[in-house]
Amino acid sequence: MQLVLVRHTRLDLKKGICYGRTDIQPAGTFLSEAGQIAKKLSKFRFDEVFTSPLQRCTRLADHLGYMQAVIDRRLIELNFGDWEMKPWNSITGEYAERWMNDYLHLPCPGGESMQDLIIRVSGFYNVIKERSGTLLIFTHSGPIRAFHHIVHPEKFPSDELFGIQIGFGSVITLNC
Repeated sequence: MQLVLVRHTRLDLKKGICYGRTDIQPAGTFLSEAGQIAKKLSKFRFDEVFTSPLQRCTRLADHLGYMQAVIDRRLIELNFGDWEMKPWNSITGEYAERWMNDYLHLPCPGGESMQDLIIRVSGFYNVIKERSGTLLIFTHSGPIRAFHHIVHPEKFPSDELFGIQIGFGSVITLNC
């Protein structure tokens, strides 16, 4: 099986804001970014298509002609809980410091830890892992990092996942 993971396009949001599950619309650059993604995807033939339920993913899937993509909540971004939509530089204090040093195990207040996200994405992966062919998945940077760890844990240890850079509109192929 081959997974083709697509991170959504840029968002209509100021830089420096903590967001995860908040349903934010794509930025004004959506059409040009979607065009670049379409070029990258044109070399594939997909057997199945899945998407996060957030509009930044579903809108991209629809725009690229995948209106029948299966929506799966396990593909949603990390839940930053009480920190959602706050500027990162305002997220301070002892708990924030502890989280920055142990995001893998410590959940955001009212949200998830990275381990929670990995478990959630593993649940999705366990359902699809016996399938053959090429699967297209529209999702977010957090789940893409989790897929890296799930498929290749020796190369992508869970405690180093936030170090993986995944730009907006990235198309990443993982062979399983």
